[in-house]
Amino acid sequence: MMPRHHSNAHQLRRMLLVLILSIGALANADECAPHRYQIGEPPTDAPAANSFLLQIHPPDTLPSYMLGTYHSADPRLVDAWARATLLMSTAGMRTFVSERDLAASVQADTQRLPENKRLSSYLADQGDLFDRVAESILPLGIDVAELNRLQPWFAALLVNQAPAMRESRHQAILDQVLQGTADAIGLEIRFLERFADIARLHERAFSADDQISLLWEALCNQTEIGALVERQTGAYAANDVAEFQTLGMELIGPDPALAETLDRVFVRERNERFWPMIWTAIQSGGAFIAIGNGHVFGPGGILDKLASQHPEVAIREIDPASLQLTLAAPPALAEWVVDWLQS
Repeated sequence: MMPRHHSNAHQLRRMLLVLILSIGALANADECAPHRYQIGEPPTDAPAANSFLLQIHPPDTLPSYMLGTYHSADPRLVDAWARATLLMSTAGMRTFVSERDLAASVQADTQRLPENKRLSSYLADQGDLFDRVAESILPLGIDVAELNRLQPWFAALLVNQAPAMRESRHQAILDQVLQGTADAIGLEIRFLERFADIARLHERAFSADDQISLLWEALCNQTEIGALVERQTGAYAANDVAEFQTLGMELIGPDPALAETLDRVFVRERNERFWPMIWTAIQSGGAFIAIGNGHVFGPGGILDKLASQHPEVAIREIDPASLQLTLAAPPALAEWVVDWLQS
């Protein structure tokens, strides 16, 4: 059994960290407001594991596997972690558990404004903000008409992602690779929430003014955010949990009250909803669980709940580089993964 360790209680997780960094004083429509990074306190203890990939083995049942994912299409990251899909072919594996159906999220209506609303009208009193946002997300291949239909909070998320996705916008993110592999080999796929649930959380956490501020600050800090996310991507690709979490602290934004609200709404409350479904899958055995790494580590995370409620469960860290292509993979998995790893 691994020792119980916690990261700092206020550490926010990757996607939320990017959003939180974007919130600050409302920027002037003519120029970007000055922005100061608030470096979060470093974790008081070591991370709860030294690998993002874990074997979770309750007594008297088949082991399951959990991967704390990073929602990115960066080729370095996906190439490093595609090997984890080999575990889906081990004897007794039958279930794939994911946060939500990412295959359906791209066209989700929940990311869009109502039919009679347009983002450019929503931002009419914000000077050239709409035009600057449109220019900033050109690397994603999103045209003006498509941007005009998006909710402000989602447009801000795209602005933050654009620098990191210049070279990978046509590729699947890691979570989609995992889900696609599970589907290809016939595992039962279970989702912990719907994409609409995430949209409602954004609406609950951000007022209309907050969403406009979110867009301004995302735009003004796009380069800095991109540099920090680039460093986090490298740490994740190298399976360096400690470095990844330390960099995550650098992304905490300047509003402690907002940080606390977002940590509660997006992380802790979701962990409480996720936990019964995840524990059911672990009890049944033979599950591959892929959820955002922020839900795995830290106080109230899945590892914390396992250690406090089920100390009998054995948890083993797995180095993805140690996984070999000699596993007895079904043809669909062999074609999907072997071609990826050998290309």
